[in-house]
Amino acid sequence: NKVIVGYRAEFDLEKLGYNYYKIHFTTFNTTREKLERLNNFIFEHPNIIYQDNVLVGADIEIEVQVKSDDELRKFIREIRNKFGNMIRDYEVLHYYQEFRLKFFPSTS
Repeated sequence: NKVIVGYRAEFDLEKLGYNYYKIHFTTFNTTREKLERLNNFIFEHPNIIYQDNVLVGADIEIEVQVKSDDELRKFIREIRNKFGNMIRDYEVLHYYQEFRLKFFPSTS
């Protein structure tokens, strides 16, 4: 009867040892080609779970899950080495708890 039209698994990545961060980037000196390269990098990177282009505030926001502060610093170094000619500034926000929006009540 097509009552269930979709489902998805939700993982508690904190239990797997991951930390959750948001990184806000302010850009400058961008071109369509540079932004396309950055977007491709973001789309293909396994630690980036979400990306948003913003109208007010930072230009680009990404959500990252990594296992350690060293891994986070390595990631930031990598993105700055590849795209430093268009990143003016960045801000890292560490989220200690992530809230999920549930549209249907749990049956448990």
